[in-house]
Amino acid sequence: MSAMHRSKDQKIAGVCAGLAESWGIDPSKMRIAVGAVALLGVFSAGISTGFMVLMYLLLWWLLPVKDKDAPSGPPPTGD
Repeated sequence: MSAMHRSKDQKIAGVCAGLAESWGIDPSKMRIAVGAVALLGVFSAGISTGFMVLMYLLLWWLLPVKDKDAPSGPPPTGD
């Protein structure tokens, strides 16, 4: 698992795609899961849609964008 980031492979802000890349899952599945949880929040007393929107906006603001061409992992050391 790599560090959390936003992706340039984005539909809105790259949050779902970046989290999916970080966790090693398909970005489409992540987008569907986030959308389903947000929609189901309207009908339950659990996680509300407003909370999901707030978390998405917060992650959009906090997570850095990762370039597709950038190497993953820590930078090499000069040892």
